[in-house]
Amino acid sequence: MKIIKFAGIKQGWAEVWAVLKVLLSSQHASDKECDLLEREFARFIGVKYALTLNSGSSANLLALEVLDLPKGSKVITSACGFPATLAPILHLGFEPILVDYDLQTQNIDLDQVEEVASKAEAIIFAHTMGNPVDMDRMMKIARKYRLKVIEDCCEAVGSKFDGRYVGTFGNLATYSFYPTHQINGLGGGGMLVSNNPEYVREARSMRNWGKLATSPYFSRAPKRIHN
Repeated sequence: MKIIKFAGIKQGWAEVWAVLKVLLSSQHASDKECDLLEREFARFIGVKYALTLNSGSSANLLALEVLDLPKGSKVITSACGFPATLAPILHLGFEPILVDYDLQTQNIDLDQVEEVASKAEAIIFAHTMGNPVDMDRMMKIARKYRLKVIEDCCEAVGSKFDGRYVGTFGNLATYSFYPTHQINGLGGGGMLVSNNPEYVREARSMRNWGKLATSPYFSRAPKRIHN
């Protein structure tokens, strides 16, 4: 009898050698291999900039923080989903506006989003299990009410809406490389992407504890220095 697993991790010698190259390099963090991953990932998704992080949860936190919203700002998210979309709202001192999810799509209920959009400054939501949110309607709502949009694509690497990869519609998008997702980062890892260089420059500085980390992407320092 052959056992067919529902999910699991498969890796060959190409992956093993990729890890060994990092271990044998002079710098294990933010080195050549990391930069190549960022460039390839950004090119694949169809955005200008990508930034590697330790997890998708950290990506959500930094994505929300670089929006530089005033303390107490209201941020919309789904009441049904993984805590990583709600936690950064509370962590940064914002007020969550919780809306239900659509039973048919398992995604955030856009009718309820539109009802509360005028009260909020931003929205963060996940494309549940790789099933894209209706991004045409989401972005119409966002433009009408001037909402900043963060797409949580932790389960949706490669998912498309109307022929376009999710993660390319909002102001920022985040990805997770946890073993249960499409890309496995040896048990962890994540990515933040955006077409806005200031957002990614800010996030890069925060990732490196305020240091002005050099990158081929950028030729000047971040606007703000974070200690």
